[in-house]
Amino acid sequence: MPVKRTPKHGHGQLLTGGKPGHPGGRPRDEFYGWLASVIYSPEARGRFEGIVKGKSSAMVFLKALRWGTERLHGKPIQPISIPELPQEERVARVLQLVTTAKQRVS
Repeated sequence: MPVKRTPKHGHGQLLTGGKPGHPGGRPRDEFYGWLASVIYSPEARGRFEGIVKGKSSAMVFLKALRWGTERLHGKPIQPISIPELPQEERVARVLQLVTTAKQRVS
C-alpha cells in the first residue's frame, strides 16, 4: 500500500508516488463504442418507440438512455432566463448579497 502524505493546504491525505489524478484517466474509446452500440441497438430503439407511442412506460430505461446519450454527445444546452429589473432593484440586490457575504465571513 502506498504511503499517504498531507498536501500543502493541510487538509486530507494524498497517495505518494504515481501520477496525479485518476489512474487510467477517462474511459477509453472502447467504452464509448460499447455505449453507442447499446443505445443505438434495435432493442433499445424498439423499447424507446414503445414508450413514446404509449405502449409501455419505464422511467429507469429513459433515465439510462438519457445518461448514456449525455455521455456520448454531452448535455444539451439549458437556457436560463434572467428577469429584467430596474436599476435601483439590481443595485439593492447586489448590496444585499455583499452584506450577506460580509456577515458570513465575519
